[in-house]
Amino acid sequence: MLKHLKLAAMISILLGSGFSIPEGVKSVTELNERLKSINASEIYVHTTRSAFFIQDESFNDQLALPERQFVEEFLKFYNRDILSDNNFHYEDFYDFYTAFLREDQNADLINGCCDKFSSSLSGFWGERDSYNRVRDFDRTFNQLVGSLLENPMYYRDVSLGNYPPYDNFISFLRKMIQHGEVKVHSLNHDLFFDHLARKVSGLWEHFTDGFELQGSNIYGALRREFQHKKARITKEYKVKLKRFTGDFSNRLALFKLHGSIDNYIAYNLDPEIRIKRDYGISEFLIEHLPDGEEKFKISRLQDSIYPDFLSGSTEKIYRYNNPYYKILFDHFSDNLNQSNCLIVIGYGFKDEGINKILEKEYLSKGKNMIVIDITKPDTKIVDSDNCSLIQKSITDINSEEIESLM
Repeated sequence: MLKHLKLAAMISILLGSGFSIPEGVKSVTELNERLKSINASEIYVHTTRSAFFIQDESFNDQLALPERQFVEEFLKFYNRDILSDNNFHYEDFYDFYTAFLREDQNADLINGCCDKFSSSLSGFWGERDSYNRVRDFDRTFNQLVGSLLENPMYYRDVSLGNYPPYDNFISFLRKMIQHGEVKVHSLNHDLFFDHLARKVSGLWEHFTDGFELQGSNIYGALRREFQHKKARITKEYKVKLKRFTGDFSNRLALFKLHGSIDNYIAYNLDPEIRIKRDYGISEFLIEHLPDGEEKFKISRLQDSIYPDFLSGSTEKIYRYNNPYYKILFDHFSDNLNQSNCLIVIGYGFKDEGINKILEKEYLSKGKNMIVIDITKPDTKIVDSDNCSLIQKSITDINSEEIESLM
């Protein structure tokens, strides 16, 4: 029971995609349906290499047409020649083509597809080798996935008193923070929990996600247009941005184990850093004092163009030891070790890497786990004596139901 928890108690929460679905964030099933077939006219690829879905097909004209056409043809090839059951899953597809980029797997099939496509083109586009053509595709595909998960509302600078129908969950978090620390580990790329934690009263005062604005020398270029009498005026502002510091010391901490659609990598720094891209930011800048000089300069940073998140049913496991993600996963293991209770919300236990950590750092020690999901996950993990299953949506449960099992 909650009354038995000590003041210094630590509680861990693990969020899967089921947590965000009631909010309207696209489910994996919806992502698969949208991504399995893409027409070249449905997407936009800018000269800066940014890509997203569009509503007005005339907006595209001829810009990056061969690149957009390859997106269409590569997906057709995969569905037609690779899949045997027509059961497209975007993470399995990601595994398929990144295995080619990483270690030349599926080379004959992919080279054949690329060569056939190149034979219809002339000049530069017809001369692209298979590796670089698929690398271009990877950049575009990641941005398209990110655009499907993006909600501009989450970038608003507006404080929230409540957030129905998640009020009961928010009330539970507030109560847990009063008794100790709450460590939230998310497998989602979307920004919904970030939005709640940063904006809801009683949460934002205690929240951290490892990114900080204080002391940052990283800026973003923000362009805006204003109407002044008969003139249209364009202004550019430099907006300070958060960068990753690894400080998770607040009572409510979020660890996005698989990355986030607003995380970007700045490469021409040693070591490279992660930056939070704010809404409308077109490029990253750094204020620095060059060696031997007395005046500060502002220089453009080379960034990853597409957001940094992990995808692929197995491919993402290869990156768990990446220096940035290793920090997050080390915290995940330590938090599980120190936690009195683990609450799992909307996670189907399909990630082998995550499951191994859960077993090693938490379940093997006989500690209590509460699983909240509309559908019982297809795993033996939830059948153990130490697991309590609440077969409801997180929006239908009240805090007393969770507390009674703690």
